[in-house]
This record gives sequence, structure tokens and C-alpha cells, in this order.
Amino acid sequence: MTFLSKGFLGFRPKRGFYSSGIRGQSPLTFVLFLAGCGTTFVSPLSYTPSAVSPSGKPVLAVQVVDGRGQDVAWIGTAEGDVATPTRQLATPNRVVDEVDQAFVGAMLGRGLLAPVGGQRFDVSVRIVRLDGSQRLGFSGRADFAVTVARHDTGRVVYQDEVAASADGGAVPSFDTLAFVPTGDVALATSRAMSDAIDAALDKPAFRAAIAG
Repeated sequence: MTFLSKGFLGFRPKRGFYSSGIRGQSPLTFVLFLAGCGTTFVSPLSYTPSAVSPSGKPVLAVQVVDGRGQDVAWIGTAEGDVATPTRQLATPNRVVDEVDQAFVGAMLGRGLLAPVGGQRFDVSVRIVRLDGSQRLGFSGRADFAVTVARHDTGRVVYQDEVAASADGGAVPSFDTLAFVPTGDVALATSRAMSDAIDAALDKPAFRAAIAG
């Protein structure tokens, strides 16, 4: 099976930091192309905090890049029984855009997101890993490399890599006509993403770096 490359139809992640904006949705041609490739779409990734987090000052802007080396919307695989082929899973939007939105929401909820152009620090996030799988059970994995630099000088003041996972049992959610269990994979991947974001933004060392 052949997937979209990052350059298909000029479909590339937007560049540059931003504070309170949300990037656009993927074009319909992108969705239709993947649908014709035997790809199963799952629900968009969603950020849900695991606990109440400490608030801070609005000093951050964020940029997310996808460093997984995978196709722009690929999010994992799901295996059915012997009569059901393995399905490749994709988000309805580019993964980088959905992680972007998750980080923006997490920063906004903590009071850390600066007004547009008003940031003191630029947070760069590289997606090292973000995917889920359904076999005997379902699981999600997330791994983000985080760099913080001063906006005025570009000097790096903090670097870290955070990872999280979420696992569950074998009870599937049947959300496709092919009856391949994919719903729980999406939920587990969202949970792993959320936990990794919480870990990144709530570490004492991260908070100390952006307080300077």
C-alpha cells in the first residue's frame, strides 16, 4: 500500500511560531485520496488534561514539527480477526496540526500562551513518536522533544524529551464498516499525547526556564 508523501499536492506543514491561532484543516482532496487507499480514519486527536495544572504567565508561543518519518496523517495500525485485514489508521487532519492544537490548548488552559507576537519564549516541539496499535489489546505511544529559546535572542534555555503510553484491554469499538477495532486505538493515542504534553509543560525545570 502506498501512502501520501509529505509533499503530495504541495501539502506541507505551515512554518513559523504562533500564539493564539489554530492552523487550518486538511483539504478535501487529501481526505478523499487517503480514503481510496484502504486507510481507516479515526477520530481527531484530542487533548484532555489528566489533572489540574499550575497556572503561569502568558509568555509562550509554540511551533510543532513532525519528525516521525511517517506519512502526514498516519497514526497506527489495527488488526482484526483472520477474516479482517490489518488496517492502516489515519487522522482526518495532519498529525502535526492536531498536536499543534493540543499544545496550544494545553498552554492556553495553563495561562501560558502569549498574545500573538507577545511571547518571551519560543517553544519548539518535535514529534519523535505518536502512534497507536490494536492487536490483542490496544495501545498508544507519544514521544516529544521540547526546546525552549528566548524570543529576543534565540538562546536555548531548556531542552527535554518526554514520553508517555496508554494501554487497554481487548474489547474493541467497531467504528468502521469493515469491523476493524479502531476507536480504542484513537482514544489510547490521544491519552498518551495528553499525558506527554502534561509532563512537558508541568515539569519544574520547564517552569523554571520560562520564569527567567
